Amino acid sequence: MSTSAECMITAQASLMAAHWFGSQVDSVSAVSGGATNLVFCVTSNGAAYYLRRYRKQVREAVEREHAFIAHCNARGVPAPLPIARASSSILQNDDGVCWAMFEAASGVQHDELTVDQARGSGIALAALHNASRSAVQGGFSSFQLSWTAAAWARRLARIRHAIEQLPTRDTRDAHALDRVRQQTEWLTDPSCPQRYDSAYPGQLIHGDYHQGNLFFEGAAVSAVIDWDNAVIMPRAFELVRACFFICQMDPEQTRSLIEGYRAVARLTPAELEDGAAAWGAYADHHVWPLEELYLHDNAAARRFIWPRPFRPFLEEWAAIGF
Repeated sequence: MSTSAECMITAQASLMAAHWFGSQVDSVSAVSGGATNLVFCVTSNGAAYYLRRYRKQVREAVEREHAFIAHCNARGVPAPLPIARASSSILQNDDGVCWAMFEAASGVQHDELTVDQARGSGIALAALHNASRSAVQGGFSSFQLSWTAAAWARRLARIRHAIEQLPTRDTRDAHALDRVRQQTEWLTDPSCPQRYDSAYPGQLIHGDYHQGNLFFEGAAVSAVIDWDNAVIMPRAFELVRACFFICQMDPEQTRSLIEGYRAVARLTPAELEDGAAAWGAYADHHVWPLEELYLHDNAAARRFIWPRPFRPFLEEWAAIGF
């Protein structure tokens, strides 16, 4: 994003903050680290709030997200709530962009979690799934776990070309290029699953449950933020996805997260296996971070590109012992 565009959006954020707090706005500053929506820290009368500028321009989608947050919050999930202005928690610019002001999350964030915090993440995720089971699903989408290998090979070819055309490449770019080549080889292998049909029903899930969206007090999750990727999928799909992103396939952390989940919610080995197969098929086709970084210049996506060789997910899952 250019400097002039950043200045314009920050100016818009200041105007939006005034809609909530009038002349009592002390400061408005951009929060770094977001990979999708833009977030600003707003202080008013010494208290901090968080203003979100949504990429999506469909008001009804944001309204569904806010209703889902309220549903889970009312059932004990520590989810900061959007703050209503007049009769709505959403404001829109003339260009249709949605904005919402949120309560501040309690606790602190960590880039890397301890084994105990991984367990706490599992406990909180199980509580979230218990709460979300009764949420209204109307209007939410689900993932179709079906792909065409040639189409994904073409997407990876574009990424590979973009990396190869960089004027200079560092070690992280070299790792990414290796992963692109290895992922392409797997996705075009006849033994790579190009479809998966889960044996378990879907329910509303958070959709982006990882440490970047969690706050902690000690080992316990004190807040869950960023609910705009909520989707209808089997709960074990999200559990295994959480292991993938939070634990990055570390055996001790992965086992701890699953043990925490099972301390709160019953989960059979068959359901966990189904979730692993569903997420595995999805993960093997996951190219979003690579496209965001190398095709759309979104530097925040780099943290999701791991500096290690690509391996089919179920190979890594089996190596942990599941």
